[in-house]
Amino acid sequence: MTPQDIPPGAVLVAVDGSEHAARAVTWGARQAHRSHRTLVLMHATGIGEPFEFPPFGASATDYPPRADDPDRDDGLVLEMAEERARTVLADSPIVRVSVRDDPRRALVAASSRAALLVLGSRGRGVVSSLVLGSVSAAVARHADCPVAVVRGHEEVDSLTRVVVGVDATAESRTAVEYAYRFASLHRVPILVVHCYWDVVGILAGGSDAAADDPAATQLEVEVRELIAGLAEDYPDVQARVVLRHGLVDTVLAENALLGDVIVVGRHEPGSAAQFLARSVSTAVLERARSTVIVVPTGTTMS
Repeated sequence: MTPQDIPPGAVLVAVDGSEHAARAVTWGARQAHRSHRTLVLMHATGIGEPFEFPPFGASATDYPPRADDPDRDDGLVLEMAEERARTVLADSPIVRVSVRDDPRRALVAASSRAALLVLGSRGRGVVSSLVLGSVSAAVARHADCPVAVVRGHEEVDSLTRVVVGVDATAESRTAVEYAYRFASLHRVPILVVHCYWDVVGILAGGSDAAADDPAATQLEVEVRELIAGLAEDYPDVQARVVLRHGLVDTVLAENALLGDVIVVGRHEPGSAAQFLARSVSTAVLERARSTVIVVPTGTTMS
């Protein structure tokens, strides 16, 4: 089966035989089960270039794969991944896909057909010693669908809360809507966090905004306008809005517990906030101890 044969709207999980990928399989299988979607396991056997990010101006999909790893058994990797997924999806269909291509290029191409793409936080390649592997970083920046980068904490097997970072602009709406829907699907509360950076925030070390701060009051109004209507659309979701001084990656990482999922938006090319948004989403991925979902602006809620 090729990436073009992936069922539309599937939950796509990247597998490579690593422990990080194995945890991603379990997480993705649970998501497929809860959302009633087909689970697709993809193993891309090409080995990409040893760079965490492509050079400035180049796409992550421009790099050709290098020689295949002769010690890697493609069939065994997918078989073991399916066995793990079967502990969650006993009788549901599971699709296996093996591709001889650079994992970044293969996953980004397949993301156009998926509802969610799930990866481990590190892979098996030469960049596995990095905080975030090149595959996870590149795919999160270029995929067409939301990307979940799963952090592995064996002591935490269930979702407890969704934490979503917003910047009080209309472009945050997609990420907020996705976070609400995800929280509703899993029947957990949501924490809507807006961070603003200033000298006071630096000195305060990321403290809560003061109750009598007029700037904070106006920001809270803007955030509440951003989420207006979602309480009616998702009445089962308990939401709380928090304003914090400090940098987004620091605040979100510190406010998210191990059982949480962090949702952040990713602005598209041409957006005035594109460069900043990419930096924020990458920084959150690097710092967070919990699973992070990066949602491209304009993602369809289907």
